Amino acid sequence: MAMGRMTLTDFTRYLVFLLQKDNAAVPCKDQRLWHTLMYQLKEEAANTSAPACVQELWFDSDDSYHKSPDVARVLLALSTTGVIEGTRQRYEECRLSAVAAAALQRYFYALDAPTREYLEAAAVRTRKRIEAASTT
Repeated sequence: MAMGRMTLTDFTRYLVFLLQKDNAAVPCKDQRLWHTLMYQLKEEAANTSAPACVQELWFDSDDSYHKSPDVARVLLALSTTGVIEGTRQRYEECRLSAVAAAALQRYFYALDAPTREYLEAAAVRTRKRIEAASTT
């Protein structure tokens, strides 16, 4: 898959896949964290080979944090279609379903090298931000 053709849904799935693969706790309920993470990735996009779906994200800054309607829609779609399953009763953390994880593993390693490298670097930055947020 060429980087320019990746959708935000694909990007988010791959990000969750890489975080889960590294046994990172992936927040599900806290959409604020996801909006903040995606906003930071977008802000860094000018200096990276970020996919168009990240570079073109739009955020509303009228609230206490930057929100993207696209990010909200992707999170809702992933959680309601069974791609992401809650691991606790209140969906504090989430993980990919076994079927989705197996498929994403195959697809991820079929991506071109620059795409995989960007996603892996984004996952590292995201994991650090999740860890920092959980200690505050």
